[in-house]
Amino acid sequence: MRWKKLIVIGVPVIMLVLVALILFIFSSIPSEIITFEELKNYAEENGYEFMDTQDEIPIDEIGKTGAVFVKEDVTIEYIECISNNVAKALNKNFTIYAQEYKEKDSFETEINLPEYGSYTLETTKMYIHITRIKNTIMHVMVKKSEKKVAKEIMKELGYMN
Repeated sequence: MRWKKLIVIGVPVIMLVLVALILFIFSSIPSEIITFEELKNYAEENGYEFMDTQDEIPIDEIGKTGAVFVKEDVTIEYIECISNNVAKALNKNFTIYAQEYKEKDSFETEINLPEYGSYTLETTKMYIHITRIKNTIMHVMVKKSEKKVAKEIMKELGYMN
């Protein structure tokens, strides 16, 4: 009899906790994009060098591209793609490229949702993080010693939790 009560009470409680956990996780996923112009303004306002790289990549096929040079070994690259589908395809390509740096003791995480994607790879020597929000992608590949700086900037820009 006690087991039945425990099951009748315990199962709904566990389900509520799981639903709350799932809602918490989804609510912490970044959803607001930063535009090309906003990124450029951010860089200028914070004393970082901004480079418009649209000359190197066809804007009609891909979108607007730029890079923020935070310091010598920290560059954050950004693409405002012409569509979500282009962003998803580029995100997949960036992830495949990043995976070429995997080592035996690497740590990696990946999330793929319709409006959001994230990939992180940490090796003994480097840190790579790629975030896709809707039609935008922001990514960084730095020495492991620069991980903290890269994460702080990406958090400020809303592309990392």
